[in-house]
Amino acid sequence: MKKIFIVTLLIFFSLFLSKSSTAQCSEIDILNLRKTAIVFGEKDYVHAGALANPINDALDISDSLKKIGFKVLTYTNTDLATMTAAMDSWLDKINKYDVAVFYFSGHGAEVKGENFLFPIDANPKGPSDLYYCAYSANKLLASMESKNIDFNILILDACRNNPFTKGWSRDFNGNGLAPMVGKGSFIGFAASPGTTASDGAGRNGTYSEGILKYITLPNLTIDQIFTRVNSYVRLKGTQVPFKNSSLSVDFCFSVKNSRINSSLQKPSFIQPSSEMVLTSNSELFLADSTNKVLTIKNAESLINIGSISSSQIRPYKIATGKGDYIYVIDTFAKSFLIVNRDKKEIKSTIKLKYKPYSVAISQDERRGYISYIDSNLTDGISVIDIDQGKIIRSIESNFCPKEIILSSDGRYLFTNSKCKTNKNILLVIDTKTDKINRSVEINLESEAIGISPDGKYIYLSGDSSGVAKINIFDAGTLRVVKTLELKSSLFSFSLDNKYVFAINDKEIIAVRLVDNTIINRLPFVSAPKGFALSDEIGYVWLPKEERVFVFEIEKIVESNVAFDPESNFKRFIEETNKSSNAIELSKAKEILDNAAKEFDNIVNELKKELGGTYSTIQSGYGYNFKEITFGNRYGIVSVYDNEKKIWPTYVFKIIGNDLLLTIGETINDKKPEIFKTSTNNIDLQKLRSFVRSYFISRIDRLK
Repeated sequence: MKKIFIVTLLIFFSLFLSKSSTAQCSEIDILNLRKTAIVFGEKDYVHAGALANPINDALDISDSLKKIGFKVLTYTNTDLATMTAAMDSWLDKINKYDVAVFYFSGHGAEVKGENFLFPIDANPKGPSDLYYCAYSANKLLASMESKNIDFNILILDACRNNPFTKGWSRDFNGNGLAPMVGKGSFIGFAASPGTTASDGAGRNGTYSEGILKYITLPNLTIDQIFTRVNSYVRLKGTQVPFKNSSLSVDFCFSVKNSRINSSLQKPSFIQPSSEMVLTSNSELFLADSTNKVLTIKNAESLINIGSISSSQIRPYKIATGKGDYIYVIDTFAKSFLIVNRDKKEIKSTIKLKYKPYSVAISQDERRGYISYIDSNLTDGISVIDIDQGKIIRSIESNFCPKEIILSSDGRYLFTNSKCKTNKNILLVIDTKTDKINRSVEINLESEAIGISPDGKYIYLSGDSSGVAKINIFDAGTLRVVKTLELKSSLFSFSLDNKYVFAINDKEIIAVRLVDNTIINRLPFVSAPKGFALSDEIGYVWLPKEERVFVFEIEKIVESNVAFDPESNFKRFIEETNKSSNAIELSKAKEILDNAAKEFDNIVNELKKELGGTYSTIQSGYGYNFKEITFGNRYGIVSVYDNEKKIWPTYVFKIIGNDLLLTIGETINDKKPEIFKTSTNNIDLQKLRSFVRSYFISRIDRLK
């Protein structure tokens, strides 16, 4: 009883501390982290008895990580060859992410301070065999840290009694794992060094059970989470988990963004249809036609809270009002779907005779408008009675409507179209009569249309004589009042009628409505396919990256400096803007010389490994002592085809006590890969690994 009382008191005290202290995680920063994980569950050991829980542990941990935005690879019952290949592939790609999690549930052992994780075909006859039949956790940690990403996390539920160690040397400690220390990592052990863990009597091991209980709770740092996990496990029995952190900043697995809360409940301008909508109950609906799924996320935490999928459904665009439904058009199945957003299910489906192109919903959500372009039918716009679930009329004419959008008062429907006479037309349709009210010929083959919340301006984007343009029309006169040389596939307006955001496949451009002046740009690596705004927060759907990017509107519209969402590049810009360098030029030249030679040596080694059909290629620009840099363009080229080459520009720069290396496609590459080390002790091993990784990841260019 005394022991239980003490453990209970410890748990209460740790929970009190974690509740009374607030996490130091930046909400927006955490929401935007690119997160990857690889998970192993090894249960059915060939040369030992099966364990009870590892597969369940792996599957459940994977589900929890996916819920909070991780891209997860899950493996169960793997042999050494499969495990090694999976790890090599994962490690080659994790430098594209900000957070990397490795989780293992199964048998493990320690030899001379090095920890080994056992695949199911492991059969070591003695400690030395582990180097050949098991996977080294220590080498894994070193490999992860060499990638220079923000957060490396290892979770090892591998401290069970080891069946393989019987009969091994007397001086071998077969119980549990040895402590591990990283240089910027968090490591969680199911049991303290040299002790063993419980496999668990229920669905999960005791340690994994504790992790599952707390890992998805928002606004807790990783230290707070694992303090709770450790207390939970200790209460369950004699097992004492262990954690070791060398992270320099706090990390939260998930956060709750408090800044969007009540603003979503206010009446808002109807959002244009796209591949994402933000609902008034703080949910994001994301269309993914490739994977045939409609994913639902909590807008405050970006946690996945549901999905709607079917082999018969490929959601193309979504629209919403302020009610209880989401409206989806499916070009593949030729259908219009009404989805109950609370029940997360399809209420009804209306089959169409054509492929829908765009959708708009009236404010009272009694009417839906769907544009269509079909060679076998008259092009036009269908009017749908949502309550009755049927098409009640079609607005047909000699035009091909594309995007459609309603005015904020619902009185007019606007569409950009191209007539069969090859004339480009801007049309205004009266929604009371469902007839064309006005039209004007325009000199723009337009792709996107938008209207300001106050109804004063219409925005059309398209191509005019090979030049991308946005024409801004006075909604009353249908005359062009301004032209911007920009491309946009979607327009979205801030709720306060101050800003319009133009979205294309490379960036989002913020424009001030009062004078239609460009005030900022948000570049992206992959194409945005959906965009939504609350009062304070903007959301960007990046389906190729399988993530939603979040930004604060105020920071974007008040900044005069281009904003870049890629955290590594942003940090590099901040580093390079530092004003002073105390290092002497002679010393700087020596460091830059040696670094450049090392880079060239690595490339030459790679060239030799490829064989005699490749040569090196360079075009240098040398030193810049004002900025303490040395740059060159150096790479590998096929001797048979000079178009087959890897030929990047690299720049070494000294800032304070740091040596920075950037590698990009050109000297002006806006997204270079970045490596940093100390000028006092240059880490050549990590430098070599970084450079090799850059070239190896592009090896297909030589084929």
